[in-house]
Order: sequence, then structure tokens, then C-alpha cells
Amino acid sequence: MKKLTLIVLTASALAGCKQQTAPAPAPSESTSTTTAAGLQSANGSRAGAYAVTAKNGTVTTTALNADGTYTDSDASGKVTSQGTWAVKEGKTCFTATKGSDSGCYTESVPGSDGSFTATPDNGDPVTVKPISLSAADIVGTYDLIEDGKPQITVANADGTFQDAIDGKVVESGTWMVKSGEICFDNKTDPVRCWTTTKPDAKGKFNSISTDGKMTAQGTKRPA
Repeated sequence: MKKLTLIVLTASALAGCKQQTAPAPAPSESTSTTTAAGLQSANGSRAGAYAVTAKNGTVTTTALNADGTYTDSDASGKVTSQGTWAVKEGKTCFTATKGSDSGCYTESVPGSDGSFTATPDNGDPVTVKPISLSAADIVGTYDLIEDGKPQITVANADGTFQDAIDGKVVESGTWMVKSGEICFDNKTDPVRCWTTTKPDAKGKFNSISTDGKMTAQGTKRPA
């Protein structure tokens, strides 16, 4: 999947792959593969968040959005590339509108955990693993910076949330985990979903909105 960069809330990185499974058979059409569940990559992997491990062990995050856009982020949460993705001639291809990481990848058949190898037309293969989140991963209190603004977000076990700035609640509503993303509904604005990774051992994480327009970094407080 591209030099695949995705946001990293620290999903455990797979070691660089030494062997590659046989490439997935090419779909019959040369355009994007679509199903009732939305876009799929060349090997049938659905849109979502993926941790990508390069040959040198560097782990980045790639968000494949169901609208055909993608966002790559480094370990600090900085967006390094954005653009569109589609399946062409049996490969997953990326066209960058930000950054210079355009190119096509041949993907192996996913393993039982959904991980696979993606080999670019030029360069070394990368190991790709879906980032899976559960409701239990999300419940808690977060100190974060959202688009440069500090705030505290509380995700309650009953599915409600509150955002506070300087001790004042500025937004509230409900949250849910949907297709590996966390989505917030304040009952006023359109539902906003975020691609994110699990907090690391120190509680640190990075996150990016599915539309690529907003980023957040911060720390989950100990329970």
C-alpha cells in the first residue's frame, strides 16, 4: 500500500517481511473494486486504518477511506501524503495530491489476522496490518491536541462523550466504533469518524479524521 503511512496510535508493528505470499489474483475489472461494504483494495482488504512496516522497521499509518481518498502519517502523526486510491490492473494504486508517493502495489493474500505484504512496482515490500479497535480500547479520559487546540475528551462506557476546553464542556454526544474507526455524533453536525491506533505503553496516540481534514495527538490517562 504506498509507502504506507497511517496514523500511529501504536499498533504493534510487524517485522519486515522476508517472504511474500503469492499475489492475490487480479480482479476482472481494471477500475476500483466496489462492494456493498464500499471500496476494497486489490486483495479484497476493506477501507480502514493500517499499520505499515517498512524493511528498515519504520512503522507508519495509512488510512484508506471508503470515498477513495487516503492519508499517510508518520509515527508523530504528521501527514506525509494524501490523495486518492483505486484498483488498477490487479494492483492497488495511489495518486498523491500532497507528497510524492504515487505508485502501484501488488498485494499478497491476507493472512488470518488480515496482514499482508504490499510490493511496489519499484522498491522494497512493506508489511501491512489492519488496526483493529474495540469499544474497550476507547473508553477513558484523554488529554489531546486537536488541530493545535488542547482539550480533554472523555469517552464513557455508556457510549457518551464530552469535550472540554479550560474546564468548559464545548461538545457532547455519543460515540461508537465502526469499521475499525471511532465515530462521534454531537447530534448537530455530521458524524465525524477518526482513524486511530491503540495507545502505546505510555498512553500516547495519534489520530486523523477520515476526511483527512483534522488531526489529533495526545495521551490516554491511566484507568
